[in-house]
Amino acid sequence: MTTAPNADKLLSRRINLQKPSVSRCESDNLSYDGLPRPSIVQHAVQRRPWQAIVQRIDASALLLACAILAGLVGSSVARASDTLRDSATLDGWTTLDGQPVTHGWEVVDGMIHLDISGPRAGHIVTAVEYADFELEFQWKIVAGGNSGIKYRVRDFDGNVLGLEYQIYDDTKLGDQSKSNKSTGAIYDIYAPSPEKLLNPPGQFNHGRIVVRGNRIEHWLNKRLILTAVVGSSEWYQLKAQGKFSDVEGFGENRLGKIMLTDHNSEVWYRNLRIKPLVPPKLAQATCRPHLTRSGRATRRSARRCALWRVFRRR
Repeated sequence: MTTAPNADKLLSRRINLQKPSVSRCESDNLSYDGLPRPSIVQHAVQRRPWQAIVQRIDASALLLACAILAGLVGSSVARASDTLRDSATLDGWTTLDGQPVTHGWEVVDGMIHLDISGPRAGHIVTAVEYADFELEFQWKIVAGGNSGIKYRVRDFDGNVLGLEYQIYDDTKLGDQSKSNKSTGAIYDIYAPSPEKLLNPPGQFNHGRIVVRGNRIEHWLNKRLILTAVVGSSEWYQLKAQGKFSDVEGFGENRLGKIMLTDHNSEVWYRNLRIKPLVPPKLAQATCRPHLTRSGRATRRSARRCALWRVFRRR
């Protein structure tokens, strides 16, 4: 008797059905040809090496980028923990050659004071550099005094220079009391507002400097008295009229130290607070995770956004 064309196949299927059954776990580990196949875990292990490398590179690159942009790479660049929270110590300040401050500058009653009775002390600078920052401070000088706080300080062909928040006894200037050499000016470049309020020598004033990218603000006694944009046509025009006209790139460096100047005049500072700021483009940026078809964030993008939120809070 002849069998139908598919009889052999049907017979083989019946024979297979009569074989001892295997558990679901065991059958999951068998391929269609009956040979063992890698388990789901083994598949994950096989895929893991290159995926792990990509994930590590992804996370490491993000952390490195955040560190660079926030100014956290290297001991000479300001970190959030480097903020000078008060002026009760000279820790965080050095001489121009990086040595500890040993004479002239002193801390008295919680204030940094420049004593001019002995040998000339010289300028002192922060041990770290700052990019964008906000600096608040209270200051007072003696009658006829002259001082200032410089920022974006760096070496220009052997000369240590920086933009200066001028501190001065404006009564010495007469009709020039609102000039670019008066209190609150960016010295010899921008003049402050003629409506500024200045307490006389011997009384404390409140100063504030805000640097965000190319925008600079000077505040005096809670009033904005000056706004400048580094690199603008006005900037170059005013710079060309002063003593820094021949200094190429003056004030245009985005990174520099902060200096307390010694102009051989007594000065007092208290409540010094320097806060590094997030660059403006990063402050406005957001992190949008990649979504799956179900609308849930992928693990990698969720991790990336979590790191971004940590960075934004610094």
